[in-house]
Amino acid sequence: MKSSKISILIKEKLKLKKVIINKQYNNIIITAIGDFFIGMNSLEKQKNIYKILMPYFLKKKIHAVTINTYTISEWNKKNFIE
Repeated sequence: MKSSKISILIKEKLKLKKVIINKQYNNIIITAIGDFFIGMNSLEKQKNIYKILMPYFLKKKIHAVTINTYTISEWNKKNFIE
């Protein structure tokens, strides 16, 4: 599955500010940034991403993911902002 398709899918479904996708071998690294995540713990944040990607896991189009999630405030505090 193409990185751009994954990024657009997650960004639109969760109305996020930014989704960054990196691939390392068979692992897809997802960094998702948006205020959608306010008030959620790590597990809740990741579950929302997995729920979107589950059909692609079942069809074996995606094999492994690493998910990093941030609110816009958390992202800014880490000085990751462009």
